[in-house]
Amino acid sequence: KSLQTASRWRRPCEVPLDSPVIRESLKSGRAYCAVTSDSENLMAGRAAEATLACDACIPLYRSYGQPLLIQFERTGSRSQTCKPEAFHRTVKLIRFFWKHLQATNQRQWLVEHDEPTGTLREETFLAQGQAWSDRFARQDELFSVVVITVRGFRRMFAGDSARWRQLSGILGCSLQKILSEQFDKFLLGKMADDVFALMLPGIDQFLCETTMRRILRSLEQEIVQKQEDNLLEVPVVEIQWADADHKQYEGDLEQFLNDIYCRLFSRSEPMEIFEHRIELNETARQTEDTSCKS
Repeated sequence: KSLQTASRWRRPCEVPLDSPVIRESLKSGRAYCAVTSDSENLMAGRAAEATLACDACIPLYRSYGQPLLIQFERTGSRSQTCKPEAFHRTVKLIRFFWKHLQATNQRQWLVEHDEPTGTLREETFLAQGQAWSDRFARQDELFSVVVITVRGFRRMFAGDSARWRQLSGILGCSLQKILSEQFDKFLLGKMADDVFALMLPGIDQFLCETTMRRILRSLEQEIVQKQEDNLLEVPVVEIQWADADHKQYEGDLEQFLNDIYCRLFSRSEPMEIFEHRIELNETARQTEDTSCKS
């Protein structure tokens, strides 16, 4: 209780990301300590004015995600300078535990994500998507779900599993990149090599269709730029998709997805689906974005 009371009166720590000290520390990976004497400064050649208000900062790195920067201040007596040897031992201990933590986190990440693309695995998408959709339904919030596939994917790559995996990976990576740049919140799951499921909160079916056209135009640019992947050997990529929103949701996300799957893969009923055709021929590249009847 006393610690909580004390923390309320302390000013929040502000990290000056534009500081040359921060930039140098993140670039070099070296920890910075400002509580040593000038002659013992841990960053050799550092000008006296290039210091931070905090006592030290330690950059930590991970295979997945952005670096973590620890910044801290001493709360005890400041009369004594910090010995470089003691600081280095502390940094080494912190990084030792960080390495073990990241190994655990990485194993968990690989359980939940498709490694080549960074998209959620089917089971994880269903679990997280169910939690999201239930919360949105309770709070009467908008959300849409989209199923995306490549027309004729298996027929196109019959007997060529390497190119099958290649295009599947490019689609997943490109979608993940585009969505990360355009949205604060979304769920993207890889349901099969040629099938992706996407949940977008805050929009209805009408806005979702407009949003998907924008996403697929960006996807076309990403795919066309990947000349090194020999995608020009594939003349056309036809992206097909169908969507539904909160008004059709009845409490079971998996059944909700199954209903959308039927619109893409079943020929028993004439239902509206959408198509985005990407021409990979450099001399006659064009895109068609039309709705069609199955």
